[in-house]
Amino acid sequence: MTAVPDSERVPRRRPSGRALVAAVAALAVLVLAPATLGAGVSAAADTDDFHFASFDADYRLERTADGHATMTIVETLVAQFPDFDQNHGIVRAIPERYDDVPLNVQVLSVTDADGAPVPFERSSDDGFARLALGTDEFVHGRQTYVIEYTVDDPIRAFDDTGVDELYWDTNGTGWAQPFARVSARFHVPAELADSLTGAAACYRGPSGSAERCAVASKTAGGGVVLAVDEADLSAGENVTVAIGFEPGTFARPVPLTEAWWATVLPLLLLAAALAAMVAMIAVRLARWGDARGRGIIVPQYTPPEVDLLLAG
Repeated sequence: MTAVPDSERVPRRRPSGRALVAAVAALAVLVLAPATLGAGVSAAADTDDFHFASFDADYRLERTADGHATMTIVETLVAQFPDFDQNHGIVRAIPERYDDVPLNVQVLSVTDADGAPVPFERSSDDGFARLALGTDEFVHGRQTYVIEYTVDDPIRAFDDTGVDELYWDTNGTGWAQPFARVSARFHVPAELADSLTGAAACYRGPSGSAERCAVASKTAGGGVVLAVDEADLSAGENVTVAIGFEPGTFARPVPLTEAWWATVLPLLLLAAALAAMVAMIAVRLARWGDARGRGIIVPQYTPPEVDLLLAG
């Protein structure tokens, strides 16, 4: 593979707090303690005492018939747990939104190194899809987790670059464990390869780091594969990749705050509620009000003033 020259890389972008939280691969991990598998909460600090031998990921980008970007992601995480009873597995937290645009995360499968299914529970917490991988059984030694999922609209049009850009975290900054190796391959199919600007960049380190890393590029089946391969990342360190496409290559996703149903629909519902209330008041007054008088005098009587003894 041939490294992309510095002059051809995306020049300005680096891992930022906003992007690391928003990007789909900016993920967090918690270690499952004996009584907290379902909740995915660490019960003791020492359950974090393991490391990852590797994180490898393949990102396959596609464009739908209506022009939107979609991506299938396969992550392979190899964890090295202690040989004594400490951990049940890991929790993978996948952001459900990116810049207020739903990613529509769909988990296709979770397996081990041999392709056997790995039980998991999915929950949603604070904007993240949380996958608790494992069972009540303790795990020891080398364990492999292969997670396959899809996301919608991972491409953004950034004003400061003027291009469509895939700006993506790979392993993410939320891990309490170090990674001996992080590698990722971004597969761009033939029908999108001509839209690449040739600009690509890689950054590594904690949130906000500007430390650069190499991006390698090669052709494959008419398409292009952009790859990064980094070693010795400490806890909380991430590898971010930015890939540029010609503007207009992908349809622009509409943030929830700009969607018509997010702004107009509440107003319509409020107007409908007010109209319904006025209608109910009008019907109550017109049909269910007090009965009209009919010209009949209803006599009223008062008891005569009679002495009690005489009345007896």
